[in-house]
Amino acid sequence: MKNIFITIISTFFSFSTFSQCYNLVWEDEFNGSSLDNTKWTYQTGGGGWGNNELQYYTDRVDNAYVSGGSLKIEAKSEAYMGANYTSARIRSIGKGDWTYGKMEASIKLPVGQGIWPAFWMMPSESVYGTWPRSGEIDIMEYLGHQPSIVHGTCHFGNAWNDKGSSGNSNNNSPGNYNDGTFHTFTVEWEPTQIRWYVDGLQFHTFNAGDEGAYIFPFDQDFHFILNLAVGGDWPGAPDGTTVFPQILEIDYVRVYQELDDIKIRGDLTVEPTASGVIYSVPDITSTTYSWTVPTGSTITAGAGTHEITVDMGSASGNIEVTMTNTCGNATSNIAVTVSPNLAPNPGFELDFADWNSDVFAGAANFSINTVDVHSGSKSMCANVTSIGGNAWEIQISPIHQDIVMGENYTMSFWAKADANNKLMSIALINSVDFTYYTGKTFTLTDNWAMYSHTYTSTVNANASVNLQFGHETGTFCLDDYLFARTVLLLPIELLSFNGEMRNEEVLLHWVTASENNFSHFEVERSENGVDFEYIGKEKGLDNVLGAEYKFKDNSPKAINYYRLKSMDLDGSFSYSTIININKRKNNPFKIYPTLSSDFIYLDGMGKGELFSIHNYSGSIMTEFNHDSEGILKLNISEFPKGIYFIKTKSGHLKFIRN
Repeated sequence: MKNIFITIISTFFSFSTFSQCYNLVWEDEFNGSSLDNTKWTYQTGGGGWGNNELQYYTDRVDNAYVSGGSLKIEAKSEAYMGANYTSARIRSIGKGDWTYGKMEASIKLPVGQGIWPAFWMMPSESVYGTWPRSGEIDIMEYLGHQPSIVHGTCHFGNAWNDKGSSGNSNNNSPGNYNDGTFHTFTVEWEPTQIRWYVDGLQFHTFNAGDEGAYIFPFDQDFHFILNLAVGGDWPGAPDGTTVFPQILEIDYVRVYQELDDIKIRGDLTVEPTASGVIYSVPDITSTTYSWTVPTGSTITAGAGTHEITVDMGSASGNIEVTMTNTCGNATSNIAVTVSPNLAPNPGFELDFADWNSDVFAGAANFSINTVDVHSGSKSMCANVTSIGGNAWEIQISPIHQDIVMGENYTMSFWAKADANNKLMSIALINSVDFTYYTGKTFTLTDNWAMYSHTYTSTVNANASVNLQFGHETGTFCLDDYLFARTVLLLPIELLSFNGEMRNEEVLLHWVTASENNFSHFEVERSENGVDFEYIGKEKGLDNVLGAEYKFKDNSPKAINYYRLKSMDLDGSFSYSTIININKRKNNPFKIYPTLSSDFIYLDGMGKGELFSIHNYSGSIMTEFNHDSEGILKLNISEFPKGIYFIKTKSGHLKFIRN
């Protein structure tokens, strides 16, 4: 709910002549005795809400209650939490989110100087950046000192006063909207047009293309907000004529969509063999549903209904549903990735899809980089030009994740800065009330390096990971983000894992101490230590005290990183450490461990042999002669975390200081 920028005095148009076949997909008739928390969440607090408003929003029944078939939001004149007024504000984010449709509410309006109710929509994910870049749709705004006018607006552009489209409706009969009756406020939102109505009469239109040079942000999910503000820059403060309490009364809120606009809701990324995963579309009267799932996945419940339960296999693919009713038929699908990484679009290959970027203080811009990447073809860079008082005031966040009490989670990412010793941080918080759970601050270098943090959850919650750049100015780049469940109680105890090059083959060897409830090992290989692929498996020996395994890679690459994925019988899994074996014939030179913290060992160099260590960009870190026979222990604790190469006359090898 923001200030109106452009005022267009509009007369009523006739009833819409557009051809639609709308289906009721969501509603709240407020027929219970309390607010339905499966559809709404309170937003609480004071501080002006960006408009110098005077109220404190609470979650008390004093300010929001359901009775007699309607929701009442009541503004009171009372001292509370440092404010002189109280009211309520609710939203449907994560519980009612849509792209396109007919959205409407039946509302009875209050009156008075400084009274500012609204029924509006905000983006559920700020794909295009901070407000107003990602858009806003005000279905109804109303100023209590102008009871004969309601406003309909959409906002977009680059700044609060930069760009917007607004229209207002003058009620000529009976003259005021606070006439004690319910009025219906509606938008019809289509891919290329948004139309505003009061009581079925159209009064404003916005067309795609009207935004000029700005991004058209109205192609993403938006959610509802209902609130009753007191004071603020637009209406001004209450005065001696204002009577309290004032009540905003809502009879119903409804959403209608055409079949083509209906989306499947459910997890975009799931763990391999995950069970009980739910996908759904709205339950529409007299509609049939036909579902398909990826190869290897099984519908275990709900086939033929609007909601299915799926036991996933190991293959990614589309979940698809065809809906049929008197409007015709339409097919909707959702691409589901099967991966231990629960974060969709982790490498920004789909640009900012499933990410939110926010700048609450200071100045920064977020961009997709196609030149300097860690892997794939894209990375994300944040250019911070000024900062506020807190690191979180400049942040980017992936899509929210459910966390489970007692589970252990790993958050990791690859990052670099424009100079060494620059800070960034992560924070895991509650997505609704912003409770802080855990976090960590990292010191970046000017080379790509991996950073990670683990956390054992103490709650069941929907959580958000904020990657925070508000510590200092500069450019910070991010790639290959990971949010994954870490299995603490492993089905096996792995004693050793190593390998060696034999002619043109690699022989891997590992030993376990115990195997319980265990299925098999999967062997994975990578050329860069990050992007692994499956190359084979070895069946486990369930309920034994120990076993020895050998696996032959008949077609290794020039550079090979290997890891083991141990699969439990119930579908859970864990990973071994990573080993590195390079394909070099007759090369006695060896380095170990290739993933190290403080020391590495060099074996196979002759006495007096010159060697040098280079960082990933080719700069020499150190250079000297090996002045004795045998294995050399080298202290690398002063090296920044990252990827390094050792060069000798015998060849060169790679190691990672992690």
